[in-house]
Amino acid sequence: MSDVLKIALSEDFKHTVQQILAAETQKFSELTKISGLSLAEDFVGIELSGEDLSDDMLIGVNFSHANLSNANLSCTEMSSANLSHADLSNADLKNIALSDVNLSNANLSHADLMGADLRGANLTEANFNQANLRAADLREANLSNAVFTDADLRYARFGDNPDLSKAEEGDLKRRGAIFVNVVLSAEGIDDLDERLKRLALEAQQHPPNGKPRQRALAKLLQAIQQSEKLVYPHQGQFQGFYEEIYAEALQRLFAFICEQIDRYNPEKEVLQWVNLLLEQQFFIEASQEILPRLPNGVKRGNLTSLTIEDMDRNHLHSANPQLTPLLTEEVIQCLAEDPEGIFQAACVADNPAANFRYLAMSRSAGYTWRELSVELGMRISTLSSFYKRSLTRFAPRIREYLSR
Repeated sequence: MSDVLKIALSEDFKHTVQQILAAETQKFSELTKISGLSLAEDFVGIELSGEDLSDDMLIGVNFSHANLSNANLSCTEMSSANLSHADLSNADLKNIALSDVNLSNANLSHADLMGADLRGANLTEANFNQANLRAADLREANLSNAVFTDADLRYARFGDNPDLSKAEEGDLKRRGAIFVNVVLSAEGIDDLDERLKRLALEAQQHPPNGKPRQRALAKLLQAIQQSEKLVYPHQGQFQGFYEEIYAEALQRLFAFICEQIDRYNPEKEVLQWVNLLLEQQFFIEASQEILPRLPNGVKRGNLTSLTIEDMDRNHLHSANPQLTPLLTEEVIQCLAEDPEGIFQAACVADNPAANFRYLAMSRSAGYTWRELSVELGMRISTLSSFYKRSLTRFAPRIREYLSR
């Protein structure tokens, strides 16, 4: 090599180093661009153990045979990447986008893939031993000879996986996996409930007050609003005031979601959770905030049909046994507050989930006995009879609360 060429190469190298040192970014993708390297060609077998590659854009990168053990790749976009034979053991892969990725023969043992998008990925002979795949999406992924020994598969979504045997499917289900059909809208958007649940779980796994949680919550609230699936409680009431009450209720609901997202139980759908809160708590609170300012002569409309005075044995026994009486706003609020915890403590056959408070609020929110029967795994007649007996049993105590 001539001295002139050596000098030229040396000057180019110095210039590249200066650019990297002057860069105000730590993003791998941007440093790669500055260096004049190619994500698709120059990183086969690279050593990146323990590096922070989180929240980056690495679409189509070739990390085959790379060492990414203990690396942080959370929230990174890596769709269509080549990670075959890569070592991703103990890596942080929460909410990573790995759709259509090649992960064949990759080592993902002990990796955290909570909420990861693995749709359509090639997972042939991939090792997920003791990995966290909770709420991950593996629909349409190739699972041939993939190892899931002791992996956390709760709420992980599978469906349309080629060559998956019935025995393997049964084993995954027993370990908490969910099998769903790949249902897309005309635009190719994922099923709404699955998308909302994924965003809620993503927010939960980030520390409170951090930017990653705030970003996840912003996406969740936007998706909830755009869904057009929020309930409108007590339509036809409060003429002239409904819009103000509803707007205030939404503000309270969204503030609650941001502050209390950790209280969301992924066993329930997100919309089921938020609509119950909206109807049974925040709409009531908003109406109480706004309605006391009503001018004289304006009467507050009745919200429902059954008052505390109606909650006596004769009324309930004379009613059509196929019908369940509704509750007034005041009674519902009393049940929601449950100051002594007695309504929640009263349950069917020692099943804490089937408690009087939950049944009353769920029924008032519009859930059918059939839906509750499926959810709680109990007969409709058992739940309905317990509910009506509890109404009679607690009528004096509720009346006492309301008289204070």
